[in-house]
This record gives sequence, C-alpha cells and structure tokens, in this order.
Amino acid sequence: MVCRKVKVVKKPAVFSLFIGVSAPGIQPDSIGCTYEDSSSYGMWSHGQVIAAGQTIIDDYTKLPASSIIQADLFEQREWSSDKVFRAGDEVVVVLDCTAHTLRLQSPTVQHVIPIQQQHHQQQWVLNVSFGGGDYQITVG
Repeated sequence: MVCRKVKVVKKPAVFSLFIGVSAPGIQPDSIGCTYEDSSSYGMWSHGQVIAAGQTIIDDYTKLPASSIIQADLFEQREWSSDKVFRAGDEVVVVLDCTAHTLRLQSPTVQHVIPIQQQHHQQQWVLNVSFGGGDYQITVG
C-alpha cells in the first residue's frame, strides 16, 4: 500500500484539478494533460472519476452517496469545480496493489476506484493534471 498526501495550496475556483495515478513515462496530450492515458486512474475536483483513461462518473451529482463523507460541507461548496477538493484541502491518495484499488479522500469525499485487471502488475506514479490558471500543490 502506498499513500501520498497532496495539499492543494492554490487553485482557481473556476478550473478543475485532477489527482490520481498512472504508469510512469506516459506522454501528455496536446494540451499537456495525462489523465486520458489508458493507465490513468483518479478524480477531478468537480467529481468526474477516471478509470483506465475513461470517464466512469461524469460529475459530483453522480457520485454514490456512500462516497460523500461530509454532506453538509459538500453542499456548502458553491462551485462545481471545487465540490470534491479545492484550495486549502489535503487529498489523501492511497494505492492498494493487493486489493487493486485507488482511494482518494478529501474533506468532502472518500471514493474508491477499482484498478482494472490489465493494470494489476503495472508500476505507478502520482498523476496531476489541471486546466488553466495558477495552481500550487505540495506532495508529502
């Protein structure tokens, strides 16, 4: 099991941030993002969930109720791009290679993404992608 803590120090409220994992050495797309690579798993700050580079949950309105750990705080967050995590939040990223899962936990959600069979023996790196604007994160 591998755990990383990503502190979102600065993030524009109108843009989204992706946090997850992928295979090392993947190439970014034409706008510099890597979340669509077939080895990528993770979640956007607006609640979209990616598995093997494909969207499996469109946005925060489709997250299962069991993934929302602080419903009151979740509902208080105005911007859809900040529902799951925003500036000031710490996101815990846990990759469990025995259970073949990726768990992301923020102050508002805890969501588990199953890792597909073809990626069970894959090596992993932290994967962060973002839209326009000024961002700052720290990783521990």
